[in-house]
Amino acid sequence: MNILDIVDENENIIGEDSRENIHKKGLLHREIHVWFYTPKDEIIFQLRGKDKVTRPDLLDATVGGHVELGDSYEDTAIKEVYEETGVKLTSTDRYPLKCTKFLYN
Repeated sequence: MNILDIVDENENIIGEDSRENIHKKGLLHREIHVWFYTPKDEIIFQLRGKDKVTRPDLLDATVGGHVELGDSYEDTAIKEVYEETGVKLTSTDRYPLKCTKFLYN
């Protein structure tokens, strides 16, 4: 079972619950989205699987994932990029990065 932080609008951690319960109850939690662009500034989308619980069979960010307990947004982005694309990034890589925090419910 995947346990995630529940946060308030100011991103203060106010509890923990399973990913499933957080989504079911519409609780705020942390996620990342990473967008890849081609040299022609075209966005590369991911087609979500037909079996996904949320937004199945729809286009989505190139990479996305939940911020797990104890992880930062950057750590999560680096991990998810590798898992979903095979591209290995490190925190010292110089890549165009624009960070915006998103809290989802």
